Amino acid sequence: MSTLIDSLIRQSSINISNPDKSRVTPSDWLEFYNAVARDIGARLFAMRYTSIFDIQADTDYDYPDEMTRMIALWVTDTPDDQDSWALVKELREDEFHDRVNRRYPTGVLPERYLPEATIFRVVPRPTAAIARAAKLEYWGLPDEITNISGGYMPFPDLMREWVVEGMTIHGLRKLKEIAEARERYTVWETRESSYAATLTDRADDRRPAFVPRSRKNSTGGMV
Repeated sequence: MSTLIDSLIRQSSINISNPDKSRVTPSDWLEFYNAVARDIGARLFAMRYTSIFDIQADTDYDYPDEMTRMIALWVTDTPDDQDSWALVKELREDEFHDRVNRRYPTGVLPERYLPEATIFRVVPRPTAAIARAAKLEYWGLPDEITNISGGYMPFPDLMREWVVEGMTIHGLRKLKEIAEARERYTVWETRESSYAATLTDRADDRRPAFVPRSRKNSTGGMV
């Protein structure tokens, strides 16, 4: 990932015949870049994160703010041993209800989890806290960029032209070139499936996964 955001802005400015950035300013372009990047992050599995967090006693868990899709949950009772992580398997809702019916089981480490829209629940529920003993792998949105200087696009370089085109569409809208912006956006959207297929071919985990959205504990990582 070696594409400077400044180079994306230069190309987008040329595309709308505004190379001196007089009509669309650098701050405009930074806003447009962030909008396109987050839109792409919401559409595609382009940003993979790992979040290490504490196991808590008797609680449910929030998702990281930027998360769009859960990949895997791991736990350990010896966090210093990198070979000790155990995969926590997913439960269906009916399986979860069977396990917690009449009495919610407790234990040292979770063995199963139930993903819900804004939280996930674990079974058994730990009876004591263990620092940095849980690891969540997930797809998510890119961080917002606040300074153009020296910043790099977080996506694979093969996506450069798609990002530039998305920014160009924003620039055209800024200039009230609505008809051209609409036409280019229609084409831009059709390219999503092609990029999605390319990223899937590159991915090391192609299994179906749950799609929640919500909050906290990350170490990570439109138009």
